[in-house]
Order: sequence, then structure tokens, then C-alpha cells
Amino acid sequence: MGGGEGVGSLATSTEALYKQLRNDGVDTTICVVCGRNEKLKKELASKNWDGLDRNIKPSKRQRVKRFLGRFIGRKAKWNRVQNSQEGNIDVVGLGFVTNMAEYMVATDVLVSKAGPGTIAEAAALGLPVMITSFLPGQEAGNVDIVVDGGFGLYRKYPNEIAGTVADWLNDDTLLEKMSINSAKVGNPNAASDIVLDIGAITQECLEKNKAAK
Repeated sequence: MGGGEGVGSLATSTEALYKQLRNDGVDTTICVVCGRNEKLKKELASKNWDGLDRNIKPSKRQRVKRFLGRFIGRKAKWNRVQNSQEGNIDVVGLGFVTNMAEYMVATDVLVSKAGPGTIAEAAALGLPVMITSFLPGQEAGNVDIVVDGGFGLYRKYPNEIAGTVADWLNDDTLLEKMSINSAKVGNPNAASDIVLDIGAITQECLEKNKAAK
């Protein structure tokens, strides 16, 4: 996702994710929240995904397996296995979403710019986050919260984004650890707590004004 306006490199990142996850044999659905960017939504719907060029840089997981395959003298066998295990990928372009929490609950990894509200929602649900961009100054600190909190990383280029997300999705132990770290940072009751604090402060001020009269 890229905010309400669907900004950022959503198209290229989605394409990179599609190719990488298919190449890694990951079955998944990529939901792209386009916001008010109707042009992008139509582009995703009309794209011939099966016709994309598959020549991409192998992910870390693939490089390790290929190395091990060569090491034990089974490179040919590994290549046959690799070619027969392509992932089944669906790409769904969404418009302006009003039920974002429901999509996040069903999500394994969130790929997004470093919006404060988005990260807060993700952490409240224990969701790992891949940050793709941030506004200098006001959003830079949000990147540190995710990285230092151990529930995500910042990657700038689409191929790096795709390769890292593929590695996460192929490592259940790592995903679970990141989810736990995310939940530790999250505060799902923040909104109601703020309302209660405002109410308490307001009531205190009203009582002081009443007493002063």
C-alpha cells in the first residue's frame, strides 16, 4: 500500500514481488491498495502477469540451496525441482479501502511507506512490515521504530523488497518472531486510552472552573 493516493513505486514493487514469489514457489495473494489511484488499479487488472520476464536475481534462500546443490553434486536435480515448483500468485488491485484492519488481519507481511498511522495499525495486529519509502524528517523516525523493534526492514529498490519478503515468507520461525516483536511495540487500545485521557482532563478543567466561580 502507498497511502490514500496510492503513491510510491507500487507498480514496480508489485511486479518484482510477483516474479520473486513465483520463482521461489510461494503460493500467495498480493493485495495492492491503490487508494484513489484508479489508473494503477486498472493497470494491475489488465496486466498479463503470466507473460512477465522471469529472469530475476535469486533470493537468499535460492542462492543457499543452489550452493548446497552444487556442493553435494546435485545441481541438475536442484534445477529440475526449482523449475517444477513455481508459486501460484494472485494479484488483486484494490481501490480506497475503508476496512484496512480486516485486510491486515488476513495478511502475513505488510509492504508500505512509513506512514505513522499505518505502522501503528500494523503493530497493533502484530504484523511484520517492509518499508519501501518515507518522507524525510517527519517519517524517518518511523523507520527506526520498525527496524529497531525487530519487526521489519527498510528496502529502497523493488528487487531488494521482493527478495527480502520472499525470504521472510519462506521462514516461518522468522515470521513468528517478527510478529511477536511487532505486537510488543503495538498498542491496540491507544485510541480508546486517548479518548479517556481527554475526557478526564476535560472533566478536571470543568471542575476547577466551577470551583473558581
